[in-house]
Amino acid sequence: MTKTAKPPAPRKTAAAAPSEGARAELAKAGFARLMDLLLHFPLRYENWQDASPLANLRNGETALVEGEITDAQIVYVRNRARNLLVAVGDETGATVAMRFFRLTPALENSMRIGRRVRARGVVRMGRVGWEMSHPQLQSAMAPAEMVAVYPAIGKLPQAEIRRLIAAALEKFDGAETVDGALRKFTGGGFTAKAALQLIHAPPAEEAEKLMEREHPAWRRLRFDELLAHHIVLRRRYRRRLGQTATALSLPPRERFIARLPFSPTAAQEKAMKEIAADIGKTTPMRRLLQGDVGSGKTLVAAAACLACAEAGRTAALMAPTGILARQHFETLSEWFAPIKIQCELLTAETRGKKRSEAESRLQFGISHIAVGTHALFQEKTNLPKLALAVADEQHRFGVEQRLALTEKSPGGVHQLMMSATPIPRTLAMSVFADLDVSILDEKPPGRAPVQTVLISAARRAEVLARIAERQKQGGRAFWICPRVSESESAELQNAREIAAEAGASHPPLNPKVVHGKMKAAEKESAMDDFRNGKTGLLVATTVVEVGVDVPEADVMVIDNAGRMGLSQLHQLRGRVGRGGKEGFCVLLYDEELSEAAKERLKILRDSDDGFAIARRDLQLRGPGEWLGLRQSGMPALRAAKLAEDNDIIRAARNAADQMLTQTPRLAFSHVHRWFGKNFKLARV
Repeated sequence: MTKTAKPPAPRKTAAAAPSEGARAELAKAGFARLMDLLLHFPLRYENWQDASPLANLRNGETALVEGEITDAQIVYVRNRARNLLVAVGDETGATVAMRFFRLTPALENSMRIGRRVRARGVVRMGRVGWEMSHPQLQSAMAPAEMVAVYPAIGKLPQAEIRRLIAAALEKFDGAETVDGALRKFTGGGFTAKAALQLIHAPPAEEAEKLMEREHPAWRRLRFDELLAHHIVLRRRYRRRLGQTATALSLPPRERFIARLPFSPTAAQEKAMKEIAADIGKTTPMRRLLQGDVGSGKTLVAAAACLACAEAGRTAALMAPTGILARQHFETLSEWFAPIKIQCELLTAETRGKKRSEAESRLQFGISHIAVGTHALFQEKTNLPKLALAVADEQHRFGVEQRLALTEKSPGGVHQLMMSATPIPRTLAMSVFADLDVSILDEKPPGRAPVQTVLISAARRAEVLARIAERQKQGGRAFWICPRVSESESAELQNAREIAAEAGASHPPLNPKVVHGKMKAAEKESAMDDFRNGKTGLLVATTVVEVGVDVPEADVMVIDNAGRMGLSQLHQLRGRVGRGGKEGFCVLLYDEELSEAAKERLKILRDSDDGFAIARRDLQLRGPGEWLGLRQSGMPALRAAKLAEDNDIIRAARNAADQMLTQTPRLAFSHVHRWFGKNFKLARV
């Protein structure tokens, strides 16, 4: 084994400015400042220190080799393309041929006989013996080192990404933004600059721990990132305490709850008491109501809306889709009709005279509850008496959208955010630290169990036959078609083909297709046919997330289920089993499922606990994809591991309060370092 010398400490070099092409790629990918580059962490490290003797090479392995160029020549392959074939030998007397397909003058000039080179690539047995096709190269005269491999940034080559990050490290001022007394929480005593330097350019002996993200340098960055989040969240919380809103009172039980044909669960009763305590104050409520599918969040929201109406003010309930908004409108209208409380529906389809009349009724107090979609955010929508804003599936709305609604009122507005995706406690502590949380952890009585089965997509005809049989007994079925490619038209085509197949083989099903490009009236017609039994099978694309309550629906079929996330699958499953009959959820899968997809489907088959499923979804997908930017209004986490960092989350929360009280300027600098261009949003 040829040992190369341990690399010296990194030398400071003049950091060349990025080329015009590099600047364009960085801008396209959202890299606006040095810190964005420094927070672009390596995927892995490649060891360029220990070269394998050429005599020890094995077929199919990735090897680092070092030797002297003994021959270099242009060869022609079958399509007359030019290859450069370079022979390299070492002290063992063995040789390897490096084959380059993409020739440049610089490459040809650098492959001089007698020059020593170091190369990394996959070794294969070829026509001339051992070969490496287009290996990575490093001059043997340059110091050997551990080389970071990064996620792609547009079309930039890895060498350019490394150069840009090295230049950013040189320019980074390294000023500490964490008070010295608080650095005890970080462990290891690393400064921010030392931690970044080590992660981007590690010595060989530290690489394995760094790759596993178990090194104290990672702990320092995880603490710093969570601290930045908590400073913002705790600042939001403190600002809210200084705002004022209209104090509201929940009406007596006999005014609303006692009139309903069902009784609230203990969890619903508790949530309503918590909300009553919040809205009874002049400090604006910020509460997250989370509960599994079918746990009864709408009833809790309705009680808060009624309190608003009884005070002569306006409540707005936002839903992410027109179908779900209409369902909420019909439900609330039915519940409130006996007590003469009027609701208005405001969606993109509510136009002209109909819209102006609805807004006038809200403005003059004839109606008190506005139910709608993104149309509620529009500047022209006038809600001057707004006192309560409720966001259903709140992660589907951005922070700026929610603010646009609350700013429609001159006074403070109470906010209730609802989520059917149960949020694990660690995530709620970190991302929703500025909110109070109510949990609905039980379902209303009468909910039947839903059996979940995995069936090969090759048995689609059998599934359709079973749906046709259940229709004869009064059943109905949803069939969801996830996107199978980037093309939305391909998704729609798949839905149409399934509906055509079902209609041809089982005419009584009279299947209908619902998709995002349909006009509202067409969607409503198809949904009405499904509700009243004229249609036994509703085929929908994921553009229209089915959020409807049809008690007779007892089968949910999800095509290509392996392509969807756990939480989304669980929510879709919750759309059946609502009418007292046992429900079935059929997960159709392709034969070539990835291991991750197999694990997701097995978890869903074996559990109906939404909180447990959400925890596993977080572990499998990570907080960045699971949460995303819109749900919290905060940039996605890059270093922290919310599923594991309980102790760091607690420490960051305590440290944030301390910094805001004792060193507010330092807190401001720390947030700016981590959030940069997102800082304005973070200050909300």
